[in-house]
Amino acid sequence: MSKQVAAKPSVEQVSRILNRIMTLPDKGNIPYAKAYAEAARGMTGTALDVQVLYVLCNLSHWIGEEARASKKILKSFTGA
Repeated sequence: MSKQVAAKPSVEQVSRILNRIMTLPDKGNIPYAKAYAEAARGMTGTALDVQVLYVLCNLSHWIGEEARASKKILKSFTGA
């Protein structure tokens, strides 16, 4: 039996999450995540993958159901 692999999230999905991150209150490392999310605008390919990893590394203070779901999508996008 072959195991089905989930499709990689779209750039549009990731862009929506990055835009949402831009609206989070400045707490802990969130300002850094916002700066990386801002820099990700207009990026594509490997550059975007790497930038999303930087965003993820700075989201420890974003908690809750929305945060978990969003982080899961971002991790899936980067393959992390």
